[in-house]
Amino acid sequence: MRIFKLFGLCLFLALSACDQSEPESASKPTFVSEVGGIKIGIWRVVLEHPGGGLPFSLEIADGPEAYFLNGPERMKAEVVTIDAGRLNIAFPSYESSLEATLQEDGTLVGKTILTRRLGELKQIEFPLVATHGQTWRHFEEQDSNPANIAGTWAVKLSNPFGGPPRDGLGLFEQDGAIVTGTFLFPQGDYRWLQGEVKDGELYLSTYDGGQGTVWRGTIQEDGSLEGMFHAKSYGFPPVPWSAARDENATLPDANSLTALKEGVETFDFTFPDISGAEVSLSDARFKDKVVLITIGGTWCPTCHDEAKFLAPYYAENKERGLEVIGLQFEYTDDLERNQRQVGHFKARYAIEYPMLLAGVFGQQGVAAALPFLDGLGAYPTTLFLDRTGKVRRIHTSFPGEATGKRHQLYVSEFKTFLDQLLAEGSA
Repeated sequence: MRIFKLFGLCLFLALSACDQSEPESASKPTFVSEVGGIKIGIWRVVLEHPGGGLPFSLEIADGPEAYFLNGPERMKAEVVTIDAGRLNIAFPSYESSLEATLQEDGTLVGKTILTRRLGELKQIEFPLVATHGQTWRHFEEQDSNPANIAGTWAVKLSNPFGGPPRDGLGLFEQDGAIVTGTFLFPQGDYRWLQGEVKDGELYLSTYDGGQGTVWRGTIQEDGSLEGMFHAKSYGFPPVPWSAARDENATLPDANSLTALKEGVETFDFTFPDISGAEVSLSDARFKDKVVLITIGGTWCPTCHDEAKFLAPYYAENKERGLEVIGLQFEYTDDLERNQRQVGHFKARYAIEYPMLLAGVFGQQGVAAALPFLDGLGAYPTTLFLDRTGKVRRIHTSFPGEATGKRHQLYVSEFKTFLDQLLAEGSA
């Protein structure tokens, strides 16, 4: 019914326009087919990557603008320049970039550059080729009778650093041969994945400007999945994974994974913000307020997802007595670099709350900066403090939008709990 109403409205507007003669001097709409010599529209980009390459879709629009497409997500690039057939995309908040040059055959050839700390700070480069007008992901010709993998799967992912495998969930939706979804672990999810099922094989990939992965799996005779996880962009080699369909599969309670050390009830800390000014939890700004302390880093994709949600929530609720403090643990102890990185992160999400430089990421850095915590299992981890300064909850990680109902449930529980805390002792 809604479609017919919209059609009727468009028809009415069209007929109304016909009732008025158009002056000969009126300007005609201009349809832009390219910008800076590069065609607008969808480009299929393939990064040279283990697992048969990492394909994703890139949309170029007038402006110029660029969008990374993964499943239903349309992520806008932070900085885009296009000139004389040269494309440059920068994600300052990730310290990453993509650059490509138009070739005589109409393709774009270039590379993406990611910053990682692999023992020391390094830049990892992946060559790429992009073709205009190709909207398919892995296969141009889809399987006409694909196996159905939609639903929830219990997953075991081998640990690339040794030790026992990680238990997680595979959360998939399927339309024909097209599969979207993610893998979710207690440490976080792998953002929106997209791909296909073909000839009993599962192909999934993602790239969002800051990280990219490829998941390959084979459907076994008993219906389970076995495959390889290719995450060279994270700096480690391919690792095996397996999964069994289980609609009742769950993860440990995310509110039970991190705690205060025994005997600790309240605490304080002091760290500099990006301008160099010191900020303490005991400052007057936070007195008698509900305070969220989120522990993260600009290199962390899940922290980006949390900031995308938390920044507008804070803006809408700060007048109710809410404060937020972001404690950032970055790749290095380079003050100038960290100020720049956190500044880009803060600007990208229009964050109004203070972002403090707390230390270098890793267990040792967190233990030195936050000795009152009994371990830290993932970034981000969020502490919920009531108006008296008492910690009422510590939540590990953040289920992003790719986790579907689990994201929606977390947002609902988050808002309900914050409403409760804000109502306590309010004037």
